[in-house]
Amino acid sequence: MSHGFATTDKSTFRHRQGSAPGWHGWGQPLALPDPSCVEALRDAGLDFETILSPVYTEVTAHEPESIAWGDEGMVTIPARTAARKILLPDSRAHVRADTGQVYGLCSSRFDCVQNREQAELGDAIRSDDPRWRVETLFSLYDTSTVVISLSRGDVLNPNRGTGRPEDPILPFLCLANGHGGTRDFSAFGTSVRPLCNNTLQMAEAMDGHRGVKMRHTRSVSTGVGMKEKLQQARTVLASAARLQERFAEAISALARRSMGIDETTKFLSAVYADCFGHEPATGTVTPETLVRWYERRLGILNQWTTNLDDEKQSNIAGTAWGALNAITQWHDHERGRTDDGVRKIESSTFGVASVDKAKTFKRALELVRA
Repeated sequence: MSHGFATTDKSTFRHRQGSAPGWHGWGQPLALPDPSCVEALRDAGLDFETILSPVYTEVTAHEPESIAWGDEGMVTIPARTAARKILLPDSRAHVRADTGQVYGLCSSRFDCVQNREQAELGDAIRSDDPRWRVETLFSLYDTSTVVISLSRGDVLNPNRGTGRPEDPILPFLCLANGHGGTRDFSAFGTSVRPLCNNTLQMAEAMDGHRGVKMRHTRSVSTGVGMKEKLQQARTVLASAARLQERFAEAISALARRSMGIDETTKFLSAVYADCFGHEPATGTVTPETLVRWYERRLGILNQWTTNLDDEKQSNIAGTAWGALNAITQWHDHERGRTDDGVRKIESSTFGVASVDKAKTFKRALELVRA
């Protein structure tokens, strides 16, 4: 996966004052402590307009030498090459209005979303809930993609009210839009802070299904275009924010749920069975295969148990939240034989590890719903 920053994009990166900068330390703090999305867009130099321009093709025709008869007798017309422009009625070029940069060719049904409209959607969300503030704002792939993320002033803290040290999780809302057909418009809640194309893809893979994703087209039958779709997105994002609050309630319940050694052992065994299957039935495999199965199970359970005692987990030790994190830590950082960090991230985000983490979370929720 590529971070997606062209030279022109590095200067656009803005982040909330007091927060960490972007990829490799790129970017600048926002000029204002709590700007609107439109103000942040202007600060980043991304408040440009785009237009859809007609597309022509040049057709060249070769006319051979010919003979014609006139008043003065036979006339020789020399060979020539003639060029003419022909309009392509079903195509448009999506162009940046101030520089003439062409982002791509689109169909005549393409309905663009202006950067300002994207920012105004973010401000509409902020007006519904003033706790949201601009976290990061940047462009990718030579300004063809614009990303705006919002963060909540109040962090999700599973340990709140338990007497344990804080274990904060910062919720985000992400709005991403592409010009020239480079990507759809998407808006969703996530726990991943968008900083580059890699983190944007990770956030979409993990949480994009909880939001909206809309193609830049206008319906021929209904006439519904992107302006109407953006209004619908506002409603969906409000629901996504409520989902984040319910997630916060769930993890807080897990953090309050104490677990003894025996219960933790049973939980780890149940999760192992969910992820890797139960013990093979007698007579269905060879003794050697059964031994290898037990060795693998013992090895993984030992790694999970070791993670329970990890110093980084000390503030959630002895809880269902701690047991869940011990397992997800293994999936994210220790699972597999590869030392390739990118492959591990891809597995954790898109692959089998992601599926198994979802199974683990589902099993953990049973502890607090019983």
